[in-house]
Amino acid sequence: MSSMKVRVVGAIALAIALPFAATACGGGGGGGDTIVIGTKFDQPPKCDRCGALEADCTCPPLPAARIPPESQTACLSVEKRRKGKVATVIRGLSAAGNDLPTLLSRLKSRCGAGGTIDGESVEIQGEHVGRIRAVLSELGYRVKG
Repeated sequence: MSSMKVRVVGAIALAIALPFAATACGGGGGGGDTIVIGTKFDQPPKCDRCGALEADCTCPPLPAARIPPESQTACLSVEKRRKGKVATVIRGLSAAGNDLPTLLSRLKSRCGAGGTIDGESVEIQGEHVGRIRAVLSELGYRVKG
């Protein structure tokens, strides 16, 4: 068994093995193998923005990356629902790359109708293809259908 010395320097403890037979990596008997405690890999993770520990960090979460509207195509369709009701459905806009709740509220106010987000699609009550096409084109989306 090898002998080991521990030296404390400030807040960092260094453990130096003399002659070290088995390393932490599983290697054997080579020269110059040392274990260093207190390196950046041994410290608890810190926030990149404020420098506080991640557990104590109060920074707001980073906004999700948005996909530019020019590179997306919205597909419009009119679907019949039960009791003869119709709904205009917008597909092709990913929920992760867009702010669908804001888009929905803008479309609802412009069309004067109700609506909902159903997974990756936005539904507006009634047949509003022309109005929705105009709003989406204003925002920079390519429109199909």
